[in-house]
Amino acid sequence: MKTNSLYMDKLLFELTQLDSNAIKDNKKFKEITICLDMHGCPNRCRHCWLGATPNGNMPFSELESTAEQFGPFTDCLQIYDWYREPDFTEKYREQFELCNRLSDRPLDHFEVASFWRLARDGGYGKWLASLGLKKIQLTLFGDARTTDFYIGRKGAYRELLKAMDILMENKISPRIQVFVSRNNIDQLGHIENLIK
Repeated sequence: MKTNSLYMDKLLFELTQLDSNAIKDNKKFKEITICLDMHGCPNRCRHCWLGATPNGNMPFSELESTAEQFGPFTDCLQIYDWYREPDFTEKYREQFELCNRLSDRPLDHFEVASFWRLARDGGYGKWLASLGLKKIQLTLFGDARTTDFYIGRKGAYRELLKAMDILMENKISPRIQVFVSRNNIDQLGHIENLIK
């Protein structure tokens, strides 16, 4: 926890330095969005520029203290408990509700979800549908071997296929994203056939 608190103090210090005159004059930033990677991510995707950060199991109180510390600097604060794969925690519903309570306007869930959780949690697809989501983006790199390699986890491709079925059962369209490189360009035909 110490590391996270020190990081938060550093962010607050940088924020106060951004425009010290504005803060002296009681002017606020129009909007601040804070993203804490509260529970990490199950994947080690080779295309991910965010990397594997060490925030493995932060308590809810970190969200509350973040809102308390940053709130005075803005008219509109938004707090997210993830910035890689969302809902990678058993208490994803409670955390989403807490983030909404701490934010000054309703949060977007965007068109992203945890395919790891979709493959394991029978109620997750229904919950996503209850938020009004109509599309969810999923990333493929090719066949099972290639996708598992790029996601950095064995079985990821199988989970993605299961996630697609669950999304469609809940009337949510899977939106397929493909990262292409010279190493997997020959796999595009496989993805095209899968989509068909």
